[in-house]
Amino acid sequence: SLHTKLNYDLYFLIVNGYGATAREDYPLFSRRLAPDQIDYNRCWNKPSEPIRTDMPPIQQEHIQELTDFILQTSPEYIIDIHNTTGKNKPLAFVQGQYAHNVLTHNLVDHIIYSDPLSGSLLDRFSDECETILVECGKTGTLNAFITGRDMIKKCITHNSWDEKNKSKTPLFYQELGRIVIKDQIDFSFYDQNRTKPLDKNKLFVRHDIENLNQTLVHDFGSLGLYEGNDFPLSFLEHGIDKTAEYIQINKNHLEITKPTYGLLFTTNINNIRITELGYLMERIL
Repeated sequence: SLHTKLNYDLYFLIVNGYGATAREDYPLFSRRLAPDQIDYNRCWNKPSEPIRTDMPPIQQEHIQELTDFILQTSPEYIIDIHNTTGKNKPLAFVQGQYAHNVLTHNLVDHIIYSDPLSGSLLDRFSDECETILVECGKTGTLNAFITGRDMIKKCITHNSWDEKNKSKTPLFYQELGRIVIKDQIDFSFYDQNRTKPLDKNKLFVRHDIENLNQTLVHDFGSLGLYEGNDFPLSFLEHGIDKTAEYIQINKNHLEITKPTYGLLFTTNINNIRITELGYLMERIL
């Protein structure tokens, strides 16, 4: 155990601990909210923004109480630890002005510059203090718990000496956009080491697609196989379709054409259908 006397207060808020370790066949696996709520990471309004009218009253009370508490404590850091439905090494999303802080460097090896995401806790409090969103994989395992525990230890032992003596330099990235499977496209997963005949107009995604996370796409290879009339994927950069610039089909293989890295790719079918297959990012430092 770690026995350290702190000269500051350290608070923990566990929003969905069970969801982090639930089995994949459990009905609420990977759910970010209860059926009568909205996403808890999309309802943090700034003072100049109106409160979402589709948020139930009890959830509004929770958000307001938490906001008041955070502001009253005048924190030096806010660290928002999430799990993901995919498998990935711990990584941090930060807004630019805080990206080179030493504590962030000591928490993760991969840091992604994030554009503002309205309603997120990161966007709400980045103007108040250094706010860090850490993504840990994988939901249904203890990986996020273990990573969170290790980060808490680092936060406890973090002091002014660390500010003067940087222990490591992480890799920096800029998020580019997300890859989605078009609604009309049927898809499944396949093992690229086994020969399988293609079904017309059906997308076959590599079963190891999560290994693309934080990996150069050219080292990973194709995303999957497809033979059909409609292009099965879209690449969206800030909502703008730039598929032709990033993805091509070469002899039925879906390939990324730019030297980018994978981010938050998942094999969770529900997550893929609701949101995306994964993201692309580029190294900047």
